[in-house]
Amino acid sequence: MLHVIESEIHKNGCILSKVWYRSIFSDDRRCRYENVDSVIRMMCEEAQYTTPMLTTVEISKTDMGHFALQLLMDSLKGGHKGVARIEFQCKLIKRDSCTLAEDSKWCEYYI
Repeated sequence: MLHVIESEIHKNGCILSKVWYRSIFSDDRRCRYENVDSVIRMMCEEAQYTTPMLTTVEISKTDMGHFALQLLMDSLKGGHKGVARIEFQCKLIKRDSCTLAEDSKWCEYYI
């Protein structure tokens, strides 16, 4: 599978990211997309309700949106044309999925 990320600006100024799934190994030209932001948000929110609760990474959506808007504005002015790589500060939210089996509250959970 090939993932192609596309961003667009919505009417109210939100930047929406969509990911397109395209099959590399077949001639099937059809593709489907999902709103990545809502999928990732749901995954992170649901991680706290699983058994055991899953460890997740929290990244500032405000910082990502600010940088994406800067890239977009620079691109519209003809300045930025290449691929940009940026690292954002993040926070590891440790939950029960990252504990030793002896220390875990979930005795029935084994890897």
